[in-house]
Amino acid sequence: MHEKYGPLIRISPNELHCNDPDFIGALYAGGGARRDKSKFYCDAGAMPGSTVFTVGHDVSTDFQYVRPTILTFLSSQLHRMRRTHLSSFFSKASVRRLEPLVRNTVDKLTDALQTHKNSGKPVVVSSAYSGFAIDELRGQVAEIIGQHKGGTKPEKDARATIFHGLLESSMPDEEKALNRLGIDGFSLVRAGTETMGSTLSLITYHLLSKPEILSKLRKELETVFPDPTIIPPCAELEKLPYLTAVIQEGLRLGYGVSTRLQRIAPDEALHYKGWAIPPGTSTGMTAVLVHTNPEIFPDPHAFNPERWVENPRLDKYLLSFSKGSRICVGISLAYEELYLATAGIFRRTEMELYETDFSDVKMKYDNFTPKPRLDSKGIRVLVK
Repeated sequence: MHEKYGPLIRISPNELHCNDPDFIGALYAGGGARRDKSKFYCDAGAMPGSTVFTVGHDVSTDFQYVRPTILTFLSSQLHRMRRTHLSSFFSKASVRRLEPLVRNTVDKLTDALQTHKNSGKPVVVSSAYSGFAIDELRGQVAEIIGQHKGGTKPEKDARATIFHGLLESSMPDEEKALNRLGIDGFSLVRAGTETMGSTLSLITYHLLSKPEILSKLRKELETVFPDPTIIPPCAELEKLPYLTAVIQEGLRLGYGVSTRLQRIAPDEALHYKGWAIPPGTSTGMTAVLVHTNPEIFPDPHAFNPERWVENPRLDKYLLSFSKGSRICVGISLAYEELYLATAGIFRRTEMELYETDFSDVKMKYDNFTPKPRLDSKGIRVLVK
């Protein structure tokens, strides 16, 4: 449709779609600009009560709507209240304090992979990676929900979780209800698991199918990671340009959410090349189209980390975690996990692909998140 009618089109009576990467800054604005999520997106999340799937900024709007999460928030004001209490737990400083926990989980993952060394039996690493992403947060959710149901006041200690903080916050009692906290916890686990597992799987496929890229990555890792048993601090890994490029390219081709990400500017008109988009109009963009735009990413379907080494500012076109005021609250944690896991796996583990090809990572279906062919058996490897 865009090829026929241009970069801005109407795709339903109440929704526009834009396929111009330079419109990202206006549509997904930050700062004080109000951007609500659409009801379509929040319904698709299917997680009533979570922060992620809250629609907009007006508290009254979302309390009338019976299915609000941190991921689905329709109302920006309600979203701002919930997100404010969550953000401190996902700040860069807070995420750094979680690093030993993430490092320990990476150790468990690589140890588990080593148990299959020279076994000749394939390992479905896509399943293993999803388990890596979910384990710790799932344990925290279970612990705090159990305490809450039992009427036990959580202790303030080094293992305090985001749920301890939310229960002790100044939010209204209805925001601390067990079912809402449980749904918020599930939404955070689901969001983290999807992006982490799929991105690591895609990176694994491309590195194992392109030995020259894997070799270059390992040579760089050895400069700060001489002892394979001790993963260096994430702050050191973040300084490695090629590791960063591999992760960014994995996120680009993994897309994050494959469906369109709509935003609504409730109190201002958005302007695009002579068109005025009236306030309250749902307008979306799609990461799949932006991330494969050949003018920005030449040979867009090729896994080419060099493009990020040459131009790190390509990240302004990366929509894996969205942008602006509704950017994924867990972005810092996601990057920490990706740096530590990618470095740990490929510095410690020798693998080769087993009956796996590009069709196992190529998006065939938009199931809110990208999915490959239905009969795919996942990313399978032999550990050597």
